[in-house]
Amino acid sequence: MGEKTGTSGTAGDGTLGIAGVGLIGGSIAAAAKARGLSRRIIGFGRSSDRLQQAFRAGLIDEVATDYSAACEVDLFICCLPVDRIAESITSAARHMRPGSIVTDAGSAKHAICQAVGPTPQPRVKFVGSHPLAGSEKQGFEHADADLFQDRTCIVTPTGPGCESALPSVIAFWQGLGCDVVQMSPKEHDQILARTSHLPHVAAAAVAAGLQEGEEQFAAGGFRDVTRVAEGDPDLWASILIANREAIGTEIAAVVDHLAAFSKALAAEDAQELSRLLAFAKARREAFSRSFS
Repeated sequence: MGEKTGTSGTAGDGTLGIAGVGLIGGSIAAAAKARGLSRRIIGFGRSSDRLQQAFRAGLIDEVATDYSAACEVDLFICCLPVDRIAESITSAARHMRPGSIVTDAGSAKHAICQAVGPTPQPRVKFVGSHPLAGSEKQGFEHADADLFQDRTCIVTPTGPGCESALPSVIAFWQGLGCDVVQMSPKEHDQILARTSHLPHVAAAAVAAGLQEGEEQFAAGGFRDVTRVAEGDPDLWASILIANREAIGTEIAAVVDHLAAFSKALAAEDAQELSRLLAFAKARREAFSRSFS
């Protein structure tokens, strides 16, 4: 499994570029400002109006609606939906100076890393990243400078071409408060299919079963199980497609678990139901202990 890094320090003390100033991009900007990691932050995006709002909110110092301004960036972080990240990085890298570094915050890594490679342009280095932080909320209005504190960030270097950039990327995420773990893009996608992507599919499936007029009868259990189903449907569709193979495997595994419950119910086998529930309870308790 992933290897915890020991690098410490900060990176990005020059100009930071952020493509996609939403919840994650806005929180990166807020954290970088609060912790003095960047002298200047340029926000990149399609909507000048939204970027101007982020500027007025104090999250970014400059606004850019095309990637020509990337020539001034030392560290560029792409926080767009996963189906737009590779194209964004490739476009920005064309304008970046030799020695500059690119990373991202996408939650599916193999397709992105394969498309971009360790050097999207000569002497411009790319290291994939995924901070395990966020919420079902959207937009920079919900940005939080402490969003990454004590959270895990996975970095996924893809070859010798990006080795020189790896310490700087690790140091930047550590500077935001993350614990950094290193693993391959494929291992990342296999693990996140189980721990993040499948839970979203399951939450959506449970939420979809709620009949109109039954809302008043759904209490804490329904709320806890379905919370993430409030996430942006388009954003999550792109994530699920990007990691479709691993997610398909995990959906099949859940179907097997549900079939075991169904079989035990049909047989009125209380002992088997208790065993299935006890096993799930033990796994949930192990998860809870990891945060204590």
